[in-house]
Amino acid sequence: MVGEQKKKRAPQGEALTRRKTEVAAASRLLTKIQVADLMGVSWRTVNRWVASGKLKAVRAGRVLRFEPSELEKFKARSSTC
Repeated sequence: MVGEQKKKRAPQGEALTRRKTEVAAASRLLTKIQVADLMGVSWRTVNRWVASGKLKAVRAGRVLRFEPSELEKFKARSSTC
């Protein structure tokens, strides 16, 4: 272990603040099922919209989450067609 450097850790206060911010942001995001319920469609339709680029999603690994503002934009675009 000669020559190895220790990893620098963020001070506890900064790490806690960053974590609270991440949790707050995640709590505002909608799940695929919630979007499907709000739009009155199946979750498979939501997958199709994401795959075609019609609806923007945030991907965390294999999980999709949706910002409410993006859903409102999508609704506005869809209603004009």
